[in-house]
Amino acid sequence: MVSRFVNGVWTKPEVAPFSREYVNLEPHITPDGRRLVFVSERQIQGQPPLGGNQLWVMERTRYGWGEPRYIRPGMFASVALDGTLYYTDMSNWPNPPGIVSSKLVDGEYTESQVLDGGVNLPMFGAHPCIAPDQSFIIFDSFRRDGLGGGKKPDLYVSFRKEDGSWGPALNLGDNINHTGSNLGASLSPDGKHLFFSSEGDIYWVDAKIIEKLKKESIPPEDSSVIAFSITPLDGDNEIYTVNADSSGLQQLTDHQGRDCTPSWSPDSKKLRFPHFVTVNSKSIS
Repeated sequence: MVSRFVNGVWTKPEVAPFSREYVNLEPHITPDGRRLVFVSERQIQGQPPLGGNQLWVMERTRYGWGEPRYIRPGMFASVALDGTLYYTDMSNWPNPPGIVSSKLVDGEYTESQVLDGGVNLPMFGAHPCIAPDQSFIIFDSFRRDGLGGGKKPDLYVSFRKEDGSWGPALNLGDNINHTGSNLGASLSPDGKHLFFSSEGDIYWVDAKIIEKLKKESIPPEDSSVIAFSITPLDGDNEIYTVNADSSGLQQLTDHQGRDCTPSWSPDSKKLRFPHFVTVNSKSIS
């Protein structure tokens, strides 16, 4: 569907011209506006059916969008400024790789690489939203430290470290996530707004929440320590800290229930976090 922002309002959505003959979904326009990547059930003429979710791309021309070109199996793509493609790889279900990336070299995409750090562990991530400069990635995942308790997806962010690897996954918090489904994040072209879907409706927030979360997760007076929550073997979420070089992992809490989304106090001496317990099948903080 296409909707245009005219005179301060969005026009009535209409079917995109290239989308009238097949099931097409999850469109993503690259930061430079030159390519549109989407998922489609269309087939390559003269070849056996592809089956499942497949990624296609179109180039912008002076007359509109060009002919769709097949990329590979995958879903929900997000593209960085340098052309690197991030997407969800659902092969090998029920234990898929999750979020992977593929560089654009001489007009072709390289073999995909599974993202490390907290992006795909302890549970695989999905629906990536990569920052244009690849400094952070937002995604959703079914994790017990989330407000959905592992039954509904929460939105997370992971920041890229200096060595190029990905840091731990940080829950976006209860200002965005709630006990329902929260997924499908995307950034506005100017990077000022974060859009996401929650229980079938579309919401937006100021994207400054991303930088705020990064600052709260790293103490101002000691940028070498990161606080986060993970799910140990007993199934209850606990708060941990780790040095920025991945050494010195420490467990700080050991409560019945779920401790999640920690943030540092301004003086760097205290951590605050919500604690959830289940009462009559309902999660209460």
